[in-house]
Amino acid sequence: MWSYTYEDYINVMKNKKLKITASRSAFLKAITSIESKHFTVNEIISKIKESEGHVNIMSVYNILEVLLNEHLLFANTFDGKNVSYEVITPRLVHVRCDYCGEIHHLDGDEIAVHEEWWNAFNELTRKYNVTLEHYKLEAHGICDNCSAKENIRTNYDVKYEQNN
Repeated sequence: MWSYTYEDYINVMKNKKLKITASRSAFLKAITSIESKHFTVNEIISKIKESEGHVNIMSVYNILEVLLNEHLLFANTFDGKNVSYEVITPRLVHVRCDYCGEIHHLDGDEIAVHEEWWNAFNELTRKYNVTLEHYKLEAHGICDNCSAKENIRTNYDVKYEQNN
């Protein structure tokens, strides 16, 4: 799936008239070079320290806040507690098993589905006079492995049985 590169971030920040300081540049290089799709603030700090030799932790948190406010970085709390971050993409979809915690990103061959969703969301947002720039979806459930292993029924199954 396409996501922002260091150069993309620099161009967007220039377009938004955001200053590109040495700290911000180091931060952007760090987040775009982390191999994991999801990373923590500690991983960002380690990556900056590795490349720069030092890191101002307060600057990292300030830059995080700016990028989150400008929708140039996504924050995820898949377990409801721990925050991880992710380089932005125009269409971001996660599917998570709530039992084992495995997270899947819809991408590749599934991009056609994204187009349909993009068009549907764009149509919905236009009703409210909003131009869609990106979307992020998070679907939760139970994977087949966990369901078979634990013989677990979903909340939907239980509710459906109660209503019939």
